[in-house]
Amino acid sequence: MIFPKAAASRLYTARSGAVFPIFAVCITALILAVGLAVDVGRVYAVRVKAQQASDAAMLGAVATASQSPVNAEYIALFNSNFPPGYMGSTLVAIGGSCANANASLCTGKVTLTVPMTLMVLANANSRQLNVTTQVSRGFANQPQKLELTLVADNSNRMGIGGVNALRNAADNMVNLIFGGVAVLPNVAVSLVPYANYVNLRAANRLTWIQPAYQPGYNGLAENRNSDNPRNAYDDGTDTPPTVLAGPGASNQFRTPLNRLLDMVPAGPQIAQLQFAQTTLASVRNSINNMTVASSRTRTNVGLLWGRMTLSPAWQSVWDITRPTLPWSLNAQLSRAIVLVSGSRDNVFTGNNIAITNDDAEMLRQCVAAETNGIEVFIVAYGGGADQTMLANCAADQAHFFVAPNQQSLNTALASIADTLLFNTIRLSQ
Repeated sequence: MIFPKAAASRLYTARSGAVFPIFAVCITALILAVGLAVDVGRVYAVRVKAQQASDAAMLGAVATASQSPVNAEYIALFNSNFPPGYMGSTLVAIGGSCANANASLCTGKVTLTVPMTLMVLANANSRQLNVTTQVSRGFANQPQKLELTLVADNSNRMGIGGVNALRNAADNMVNLIFGGVAVLPNVAVSLVPYANYVNLRAANRLTWIQPAYQPGYNGLAENRNSDNPRNAYDDGTDTPPTVLAGPGASNQFRTPLNRLLDMVPAGPQIAQLQFAQTTLASVRNSINNMTVASSRTRTNVGLLWGRMTLSPAWQSVWDITRPTLPWSLNAQLSRAIVLVSGSRDNVFTGNNIAITNDDAEMLRQCVAAETNGIEVFIVAYGGGADQTMLANCAADQAHFFVAPNQQSLNTALASIADTLLFNTIRLSQ
């Protein structure tokens, strides 16, 4: 049969039947595209949520690294921030670890699987996700500065056992703060061992002493005021002794010599006050040199001298070779006193208004420190400390610790180290 040309032409150009295979190909591609968009969106959402949870968990774990194991804390915090089965995901593995005991660099890793919905058509049943968080902590290579003073009870009521416990706990605290770094130029640690006096060392400190007390000066110093009876000399000011005061006043200090109430030995039997040390070895050596003094207790005197080590008014006074210390106040600088007391004040304790009351003066010293922006942490150690007075001196409960034994003293000072290191914590990955 011969087709007319017109019929043949229509046959060759017909398109009506071709739309169905084209539609089948297109709808399949569209379904896969939609499936890809849905599943990729789910993977992205799970990844973002997991990364946020991991970051928050590791930051929180490092912040309390001295109080609880980083791995356990990381897992617990991640689980509290990442809902189980979030968008159908499954937690495969999780763990956190630190490069050293100081938690200066810690890493958290999480592995999850996310189910695919429409992508199973492309033989993709699930997708594995790996999330990593790295957190650094410490003052090394950081803009922050720290001036820290440890005011340590070395009076006779602490006893050798108490001083040994304090040595161990303080050594651990400074190890945490230095983070294993030998020298930190942006960290300055002072040590103020006290009884009812401090030991300033005999050399180049004579001009700090009131003239009436200069004969026989052997390095020991108390406060300014005569105490019994009180006079106008102000123990609340941080003006250095090199500055002249007005009539009837003095910025110089007394010695405890020739005062029977103070039970002062023939020479200094208390470790020397050490100012603004920036090497871990020197700080640890100073702590190790602490010993028990055969003297009474005046906590207010210890705190007074702690304040002086942090006052910019004393620049060039403590150490003329380091004229910028103590550092001038700025936004990058933190200043803190850690006071550990294991015995009650027992020199001036009466209610005679003409005589100093050491407990009341202690509260005044706390207020003076906090008013000047110094963060004060107070630890009541053992059974001999006056917990009520010390608690009243602390700014709040977060700054007051009761440590009945060596272990709890270690925990308290490690917790304080965590607090001081908090502003140095950074996400590094």
